[in-house]
Amino acid sequence: MKMSRGRLAFFLSGLSLFAFTACTPPEEETYCETSYDCPDGWECGPEYVCIEPGTDNNTGGNDNALPDTIGPDTAVEEDLPTDDGEAPVTDTEEDTFIDTDEPLIDADEPTTGDIEPSDTNDITPDSDNSVNECDQNNGGCAQNCADTADGYTCSCDDGYTLNADKHACDDNDECTENTNPCDNNGDTPATCANTPGSYTCTCTALRFEFTNGSCFDIDECTAGTDNCAETGSSCTNSVGLFSCACDDYYDGDGTTCALCDTDGKCGADCLSCEGATPHCKDNGNGTTQCVQCTDNAHCNTGAGEVCNAQNICTACPLPLTIATWASDDEGWTRTGNWVRETTSDGWMRYDDDSHKTNYDHSLTYATDINIAGCSAATLSFSITFMDYVYTTDADKSEKMYVECSGDGGGSWNTLVPTPYPANQSSSRCSNCYCDGDSSSFSEKSFGWTAQNITLPVACKTSAVRIRFRAKGTDSWAINYWGIDTVILN
Repeated sequence: MKMSRGRLAFFLSGLSLFAFTACTPPEEETYCETSYDCPDGWECGPEYVCIEPGTDNNTGGNDNALPDTIGPDTAVEEDLPTDDGEAPVTDTEEDTFIDTDEPLIDADEPTTGDIEPSDTNDITPDSDNSVNECDQNNGGCAQNCADTADGYTCSCDDGYTLNADKHACDDNDECTENTNPCDNNGDTPATCANTPGSYTCTCTALRFEFTNGSCFDIDECTAGTDNCAETGSSCTNSVGLFSCACDDYYDGDGTTCALCDTDGKCGADCLSCEGATPHCKDNGNGTTQCVQCTDNAHCNTGAGEVCNAQNICTACPLPLTIATWASDDEGWTRTGNWVRETTSDGWMRYDDDSHKTNYDHSLTYATDINIAGCSAATLSFSITFMDYVYTTDADKSEKMYVECSGDGGGSWNTLVPTPYPANQSSSRCSNCYCDGDSSSFSEKSFGWTAQNITLPVACKTSAVRIRFRAKGTDSWAINYWGIDTVILN
């Protein structure tokens, strides 16, 4: 059937309109899956590259390409106007190729062929695997794209699962997929918190810390973060807690503790002092005890009682240590060559290293001592002597006297050594310590010797004093006399 000239003109005008509108070439070669990926008016070719409609490459693989109007079945016979302006020949034969009752192009359908992705999200493969789909927008994958011989595939990082669309990645909630993936081998379970692609374990309970993958109790007592009293308290740690308590001899709630050193609160149990021991004594070492007295005022002073060293009311305050010379003179006065020895344990030393004539130097306890109620008082001390020997001459008269006074130092009584030290005889030194027998030229020194001398009645008064007196006449040099630890017993 031949097409009428009017219908043919309508067809050609429509074809011309289609061919020359919206076909703007792209700036560079563009890969595609469907024609929707190409610029307006372009198509997705068989090599998955956007092409201009009507080019040589627009063959095959496009079900919606325009029909080819050149061919034996669609040729138009002499129906077109002539070049010389002659009137066109009217073809009265009906043309069945173009139906003017139907539109040439369906506006509801695209003009290029689209390729739908497969269930595995692989695009239709190119024949020689020359296209890497992952180079364009990562293939549409949310995380990982892998080019394959069949197209490409998407995958996800650890902690994610590939979505049903084969492109998106869904986060795995490790905390709900497992009962608790955190390590529960500590003192309390750890708390799981989901994070993108992973999870964290923390300790939400107070006084716990996350260490070595588990929640362990914080020992506030060891760490020093407790609030227990600095003195007189003890801290006890427990899982998730700690407690404070006052030690023996202290009273309080543990955060504050006070030493029990009053008559109302005394001793390890902080009880009241009563009966024969109504007074509290501070022992000076963090302990206290109930005693009979801590001061003479607690005793019957009318009967001559005093509070002795044992905190007992008695007419005899002994024993009483009156000298150790550990740090100072301790109430003793010195005349002459007496010095406190500081290079050893601390003792008093009389030193005379040159020729002396008629010396008399004293070391005296200058405080009156009341031992009137002591019927059997004794004086104990330690003494040593180092002589300087001249082998060509006899020893001279270096002597040490120990004396007591019952009237505050007005008169003095000489005490007899008990026992006599070695290398010394009573025939030469009957009431003192001396340098030995003059008949011998040998050394008469002696080491530390303990003495315990009974006091005479004249020295058992309320004003007793003690002294050590170094005396010499026409003396040659001596090294030293030494005195230490003087006690009234």
